[in-house]
Amino acid sequence: MPPPEPTETADPAASAAPEPAVRSEQGSHRAVGGSPNRTAWLMVLPWAAVTTAVLAPFVVSRHPDQSTASSIGAVAGPAVLVAVVCALVAWRSTSAWSWWLYPPIVVIPAVALVVLTNEVPDRLENVPQDVGDQGNRSLVAPEQAGPWTLQTGAGPQAQEAELRERLLRADETLEPVYGQYRRAADDILVYNGINVPASTDLARELVGTPEDALRDYLDGTGIVDVVDLPPGDLSGAMACGTIPRLGPYVDLVVCGWADSGGIGTATYRVDGINLESAAETTRDFRADVTVTD
Repeated sequence: MPPPEPTETADPAASAAPEPAVRSEQGSHRAVGGSPNRTAWLMVLPWAAVTTAVLAPFVVSRHPDQSTASSIGAVAGPAVLVAVVCALVAWRSTSAWSWWLYPPIVVIPAVALVVLTNEVPDRLENVPQDVGDQGNRSLVAPEQAGPWTLQTGAGPQAQEAELRERLLRADETLEPVYGQYRRAADDILVYNGINVPASTDLARELVGTPEDALRDYLDGTGIVDVVDLPPGDLSGAMACGTIPRLGPYVDLVVCGWADSGGIGTATYRVDGINLESAAETTRDFRADVTVTD
């Protein structure tokens, strides 16, 4: 019998290698088709614009001392940065993204970045780096505070005693400070101050969030239309509002401030004064009635 013909066996190395023709065809298809998310730029930029439009008024109101262009740029910058990163990731992706993925991927990180770059630094700069030094601040009522002269007599003394009694009934740990000041014949400033001991909960609130402590205090005194304003060199918080008209008197403008040492208010009966001019006057007056031990 003739010997059986040998059977052919497959070469393992040859079977494991991919077919050159198929690989070439796949590479050619990807080169022609490109990224499945070629329109990513058109999808992300509108959401960056929406984020800027929504957050810009909030940032502008929180930073009245900055120009409107700077405040808008503080929002547009982070929003565009997030949009660019999102578009690049989508463009490099090999899978197609649905349209509904773009809004949360752009808006949520953009909002977080705006908060981190705008709100967090503002909070931190209001927290004293040396709490002990700022805790030694206190309010006084000097005889002269810039152009303002302290008034004496039975009337101011009676009102000071009434304020002290009312405040101590509410909290015996607080130290009230009072003064009626006159700058000209008809310009009157009524000053109320509260020195807060460093060991109290209110003192800790004044260190961490002075704007909240000030708002709570002003809300309890009947002041309306309160507006936050820059506090000036002494930091902390400042806000101004009005006391509604009583009888024949015009509306009274009131500005308050708060820092780690306490809370103070200046009530003005001055013709032609508005919130901005009252705030400027209050910054100067505050510097004159604040001492550091």
